[in-house]
Amino acid sequence: MTLDGKVAIVTGAGSGIGQGTAQVFARRGASVVAADIDAGRGAAAVDQLKSEGHEAHFVKTDLTRIAECEHLVQEAVARYGKLDALVNVAGVTPDPPDTVVDFAEPAWDKIQNINLKSVFLTCKFAVPHMIKARSGSIVNVSSTAGFYGRQGGASYCSSKSGVLALTRNIALDYGKHGIRVNCIIPSFADTPMMKRFLDAQPDGGKAMELAFKASIPLGRFATATELGAAAAFLCSDEASFITGLPMLVDGGFFTPYALD
Repeated sequence: MTLDGKVAIVTGAGSGIGQGTAQVFARRGASVVAADIDAGRGAAAVDQLKSEGHEAHFVKTDLTRIAECEHLVQEAVARYGKLDALVNVAGVTPDPPDTVVDFAEPAWDKIQNINLKSVFLTCKFAVPHMIKARSGSIVNVSSTAGFYGRQGGASYCSSKSGVLALTRNIALDYGKHGIRVNCIIPSFADTPMMKRFLDAQPDGGKAMELAFKASIPLGRFATATELGAAAAFLCSDEASFITGLPMLVDGGFFTPYALD
């Protein structure tokens, strides 16, 4: 499977799933425009790709701001002349307790803005270019938590459920223009975000890590590049008749819920 000649924006590309996705896309031949709010991490990720001989460009972007999202898309098109793919990976998890009673309004707004509003804003500016080209692929990253909910996860689960619903609606609205829009649904991934979460637990997260892995039939966390490979497939020509799909990339985690 190749992405030769394609131009792709990847958000959250400075670390974790976003960085892994950018690596997969670049190594399969795409020109990657990497977006991240952290200039140091984003630039370092792009420098690594360039050192391997790949075409990549970094744009510092606060994805909660409409002007910066517009600039991101304009920069990609100005630099490479087109936009074939957009992969929305950027996201955050809240500090507990994440319940409607205990969670503060500013914290709620932050989660919704980064996890959901950012997808709306990047698509708002990417889709018109894809309409002109009569083709394009968008992949948004949701979560199994967006399917089934999670105790103490009100803001996070609602934001990820929103990403799933928004994906389906964009697919319905713009399929007539040759634009495909899909969603990947991870469970647990081996990322810096997961490490920070586990490290914050009383025992360094050892018991929770074992419990998480025990809930996954494959018995381990996903790697960032495994999730990036799923996004790359959905953006490839091999997936040309796939749109509106919530693709589970969860090691079998969701299977018991699906069978209930």
